Amino acid sequence: MTFDFLPVIQPDDHPGHVHQHAPDPEHPHDHDHPTGLDALPQRTNVLPLAPMHLKGGWHPAPVHSFTVPLWFRGVYDEQESARERAVIFDRSHLGRFYVTGERAAEVLARVLATDARRLAPGTIKRAVACRDDGTILDIPTLCYLDEGRWLVISGPRAQVRLRADVEAAVRPGDDVEVRDRLGESVLLSVQGPDSARLLEGVVGPTIPGAVPRGEAHEMLLGGYRALVAHHGEVGEDGYLFLVSPEVGEHLWEQAVASQ
Repeated sequence: MTFDFLPVIQPDDHPGHVHQHAPDPEHPHDHDHPTGLDALPQRTNVLPLAPMHLKGGWHPAPVHSFTVPLWFRGVYDEQESARERAVIFDRSHLGRFYVTGERAAEVLARVLATDARRLAPGTIKRAVACRDDGTILDIPTLCYLDEGRWLVISGPRAQVRLRADVEAAVRPGDDVEVRDRLGESVLLSVQGPDSARLLEGVVGPTIPGAVPRGEAHEMLLGGYRALVAHHGEVGEDGYLFLVSPEVGEHLWEQAVASQ
């Protein structure tokens, strides 16, 4: 079986939502006159692996202020590969920041509708973040890496707002730090029923089996600290890799070469 390392379109990555916030049906005019943190300027970023995607023949499109590869060889083939074999796609347009400190879980609990204090160390889990009026702001992914150490992966549309909300929730004396990792990391996702077996040819036989499903762990990868999570995103088995741009480039090259 071949390992088709191709990106997969996500449900909200639709060209119809390019470079704009989707209007809130309960507040249809908020988009026209944003206030407060919603009025913060949105990031405009180029993915660190964009030169490699260009070389690979990507079909790019702007998605929430990022230019991302929507597909390479065809949407149907890539979706089929995700269900029958495995795919890799670049998710570096998603927000990601660390929250560290003894009271990090308490700070997150002040912002999220999901109580982070109930998670066990090593867990990766989806959460819910709401606005003040109770509507959903984002459905981020929480990685409880160790005591006092969390990674939050947010959607591209809410990444600035959610990080700002967490920073604002830190009270004097909490001794909690919020560190943005968007500009200094690459987030890659490998999804499909053959993910674990085929990743062995890219990162070695140890790593895929070292992370149980539903868990996230930090480890050395290519001499750099990396996060590896056993987490499915398309209804199949899958893994997330948060790595430095240098390691991310190597992983992508090795993955494509393994086809």
